Amino acid sequence: MKCLYCKSDYVIKNGKGKRKKRSVQRYKCNACGKRFLQGGMEKKQYPSRVILQSIICYNQGKTLKETSKSVNRIFKVKTYPQLISNWISQYSDDCSYGRIRERGRDFLFRKNFDHKQVYQFSYHKLKVEKFINNYFLDIKKYLKTVDKKCPHELFKREGNMRASHIDLGEKVKVFRKNNYACRLANLALKANKDNRKRHQEVQEFMLSNDTSTLACEVPVWSFPEEMRKLKTFSHVKEPVTGHIDVLQQRYGLLYVLDYKPVAEKEKPISQLFFYAFALSVRTGIWLRNFKCAWFDEDNYYEFSPGEIVLQKENLDEKERKKYFLDRNRQLFYQKRWFEKKK
Repeated sequence: MKCLYCKSDYVIKNGKGKRKKRSVQRYKCNACGKRFLQGGMEKKQYPSRVILQSIICYNQGKTLKETSKSVNRIFKVKTYPQLISNWISQYSDDCSYGRIRERGRDFLFRKNFDHKQVYQFSYHKLKVEKFINNYFLDIKKYLKTVDKKCPHELFKREGNMRASHIDLGEKVKVFRKNNYACRLANLALKANKDNRKRHQEVQEFMLSNDTSTLACEVPVWSFPEEMRKLKTFSHVKEPVTGHIDVLQQRYGLLYVLDYKPVAEKEKPISQLFFYAFALSVRTGIWLRNFKCAWFDEDNYYEFSPGEIVLQKENLDEKERKKYFLDRNRQLFYQKRWFEKKK
C-alpha cells in the first residue's frame, strides 16, 4: 500500500467509512499526514469485487441481464442491467475488450499442464482469430497446437534448467514506463482477496478484459543445439523450459510479460530473454519482433531482447536484420492504433 499523494510506504489503517451497501477501509499516511481511501473504486456503494466480476462476466459473452443475474446470485447483492452498463462504460478505457466482444460464445481455451506443478495454459480464441495479423500466423498455429505438441516429459524431467534459474549476466537498456498493464493488474487485485491467487487473477483479468492479451502460461522450451547458435547461451548444456505469464500483440510487436508482485525489486532480464528466444525458435518469428517486460500494479519495465544479441554476437548484415527492431514499422502500427482509437 502506497500513499496516493506522496507515494510513501508509511501507510497505516485509519478506521472505516460507511457506504450504503458496505463499509470501506480508510488509510493514513504517516509521511505527509493525509488520509485517503485506496482508489476511486473504493468510494462506490458496491464492493470492487462485484463491479469487476460484472465486467468479466459481460466480456466473457453474457448479456447485461445474464450478467446481473449471475452477479446477484454469487455475491447476494441487487444489481440491474443499466448499472452493469454504467460500470462497463466507466472502465472501458482499461477493459477495452468490451467494445468488440461478441455474445454467447465460449472464447477461452483452457488446459492444465502437469509440469511438476499445475499450470493452466489458456488463450482467447476470438482475439487469436481476429487480431493476429498475417505476419504472426505462426503464433496462431503455435497457440492452437501447443497443447498437443508440447513435450510434457521434458518439463517434468529432473536435471533440466528452468528459465527462472538462468542468469546470463547480460546488460541491456531497460525503460520504466506508465503502461496500462499496471492499471489492469491494479483492478484485478481489487477483485481478489486471496494473495495466493493474485498471479492467476491478474492473468485471467487481462485475458478476459483487454484487447492485446492473447494467452497466459504459454509453455516454451529450447534444446542445447538450438541455443548453441548464440554465445549468450554458451554455458547452457541442458534443455531449458518455462512458461510465459502473459503474451500480447500490440503496435505490430509481440510482448512477453511477467507479473512480479514487487516489480521494482526484481530484474528477470535473463528469464524473459529466454522466453522470447524460445518462442522465436518454436515459431520462426525473428527476435526483433519481440519486446519483454515485467510489471506489477505500480511499475512496468521494458526492454528489447534483440539488443542483447546485437551487443554480444558478431553478426553479418543479413543476420543483424533478425534482431534489429524496425522503428518505422513500429511507428506505423502505433499511428494506426491511435487513429482507430479516435
